[in-house]
Amino acid sequence: MLQYLQSQQPSPSTISIGVPSLSRFLVKHSEPVNSTDELAALAQRNPSAVRWPVVVHWDDGLVAIEREDDVNHILEVIYEEANGGKGAQQQDWLS
Repeated sequence: MLQYLQSQQPSPSTISIGVPSLSRFLVKHSEPVNSTDELAALAQRNPSAVRWPVVVHWDDGLVAIEREDDVNHILEVIYEEANGGKGAQQQDWLS
């Protein structure tokens, strides 16, 4: 998760176009963080201050934070890729 966050850190040139902030990983009323290191420290100190689960599909650049439908979407993408793409004949995971 931290690798994903570090790759999304805004630069001075992108800050004005609305790059998502670290606050999307925090529950309401939790203390603010200004870096991925601070987020990691907060998660260790107070896990309930961070939205869980965080699911990342590294190959497609997808992230789901706390939302079950977004997690399911990532799992569907992975399943489709493992079975030859959308509309391909489905395989049994155990075969």
